[in-house]
Parts: sequence; structure tokens; C-alpha cells
Amino acid sequence: MAKKYRNKENQGVMFRKRYKENANQPDFVGSFTIENGREYEFAGWHATGRKSLKPYVRLRVKPKGRG
Repeated sequence: MAKKYRNKENQGVMFRKRYKENANQPDFVGSFTIENGREYEFAGWHATGRKSLKPYVRLRVKPKGRG
């Protein structure tokens, strides 16, 4: 069985979600580790500025394993 991948300190990974069941689900998901081994997960959504019309990614970050 393959070893579970762990991020190196102060690094992370981000993946594009291929399939979304509804529009509220994120377009990107990932995780990162900071000093002392604390792990966080994040989600990102494609968005467009209301006035500028410039594209950006809106993020949500939370400690890994929390609701």
C-alpha cells in the first residue's frame, strides 16, 4: 500500500475539481502545512470582479479535519 503524501513545511498542493454536483462546490481544492506541522485545507471558486470584470479565485481556508 502506498504511503500517504504529506506536504513539506510551508508548502501545499492545489487541484482543479473535475466534477461538481452543484454550482456552490469549489472549483479548486487543496491543502498546505505551516510551521509546527499544522495542516490546513482550502477551497477556491472562480469569480469575476463586479466593477473591474477581472477574473480571480475566491478562497476559504480552515484547519484540516474541521467541519
